[in-house]
Amino acid sequence: MSSKMKQAMSISQARNAFPQIVAEVAQKGVSVTISRYGKPLAVIAPAPSVAATVHPLRGMPLVSAEDFDAPLDHYWEALEDDISVSRAAEGAVTYKKK
Repeated sequence: MSSKMKQAMSISQARNAFPQIVAEVAQKGVSVTISRYGKPLAVIAPAPSVAATVHPLRGMPLVSAEDFDAPLDHYWEALEDDISVSRAAEGAVTYKKK
């Protein structure tokens, strides 16, 4: 790869040196502008970090309440109001709508 890689080049130059352009963009983090007849057409730029996009919450502290696993009484009360529980056999529980 040339240390003289241009920051802007024609589309025909880019076609001939595409692997080198991609390598330089990836390694050095530079952007290369591709032009046709002197007018910019596209920019080859480094991709964002994969780790940052795939796992955005990595490294953040995990905090939970002291009683995060405590039963929620109001849910049990609602359950008792909507469904009556009866034991049909030893250890078996059946649920019937009222």
